[in-house]
Amino acid sequence: MKPLSGSILFLLIIFVVFITFGGVSSTLTAQETPPEKKASESTTEDTLQPIPPPPLDHLEKAVSHQLREGKKMVDAVSGDSTASRQKRAEAYGKLGQMYHAYELYESAEVCYRNAVLLDPSHLEWTYSLGYLLQITGKFSGALEVYQKMKSSAQRISRNHFKIDTSQEISSAIDKIVHVINQ
Repeated sequence: MKPLSGSILFLLIIFVVFITFGGVSSTLTAQETPPEKKASESTTEDTLQPIPPPPLDHLEKAVSHQLREGKKMVDAVSGDSTASRQKRAEAYGKLGQMYHAYELYESAEVCYRNAVLLDPSHLEWTYSLGYLLQITGKFSGALEVYQKMKSSAQRISRNHFKIDTSQEISSAIDKIVHVINQ
């Protein structure tokens, strides 16, 4: 088994905190959308991408089980017509974090994109998508995501500390531009 990189260890810590504390508090998201669908929501639902099934056979049995349960939660919330967009986005985002932690990047990317599509005001999913694109070498996509975040000039909260997206995203943009220009 190879040693965990710093980013993977960070994601594992986030995952453990999510499991321990039951997820991100609702203060991170905009006010919840009422269960009845808005006219624009049906268009969004049509553009959600199916999550490609990741290979799980190389993972420990408990991890495979955990990921399958996470996928079942996404399926259950997605099939619930009374679930808010934010609740569905949170299910996709958390599953994306689990896939990301186990380096199942293709599935994680789809989950993050669906989460962002459902709840663009929840910047944690946007940041996670940008970071995933960056570490997988998709620099132009990461740059686009980070620039959108920077222009929003908002703050996101991760667990119990604040990250100034403007400063952190500027740093990420500088790194990506440097790599692209080499």
